[in-house]
Amino acid sequence: MASNYRVRNPFSYLYAHKKLRIQQIRELNRRYGKRFALFGKGWEGFPCWKGPLPYAEQASLFRQSRVVVGGHPGGSMDYYLSDREFIALAAGCEFLEFWTPRIERIFRPGEHWHLYRNNQEMIDLIDKLLDGSTRENQERLQATVKYMMEKHSNYHRLKEMLCLAEEYREARGLKMHYRPELKLFLPEVPWAEEKQHALKGWV
Repeated sequence: MASNYRVRNPFSYLYAHKKLRIQQIRELNRRYGKRFALFGKGWEGFPCWKGPLPYAEQASLFRQSRVVVGGHPGGSMDYYLSDREFIALAAGCEFLEFWTPRIERIFRPGEHWHLYRNNQEMIDLIDKLLDGSTRENQERLQATVKYMMEKHSNYHRLKEMLCLAEEYREARGLKMHYRPELKLFLPEVPWAEEKQHALKGWV
């Protein structure tokens, strides 16, 4: 699940990530053939390409899949994610995501999702997950769905944004410096330490 975006500047970091994404797609197609389906824009000519997928149909497709792989990301910044990861985890599927700095502070690797750092790690993880579905795996996936509904729904993120806006307005009225506390991290992540990264550049 990824798009092949156009990048004209060969010196842009996006250009390097685009090349890595293409290499990833070729490796998945070589390894899994017809079992591999590629969704997104810009992949004309790839035999595994199924075309773009309407946004509202993502969760349904994820539920029908044995394993879902997030395409090589378009950046390597701290916490780099899109909304696709949240949709996939809430759908209850086995989901692989490329590691970017600090994303393991949001979801637990091996429990909520599976992280890989290169194509070989990706293939090894997929092979392991395709090897069989156990009751323990199904229970783990259902626990992840429950966790998402309790902490990471659109309701939770919108409520948090509204609270942050209200707190910021109140702090300005009192002429106080405001540094918010974000709620999206795992409960064991110490906010006193994490805020140095999560609020980097905060004014």
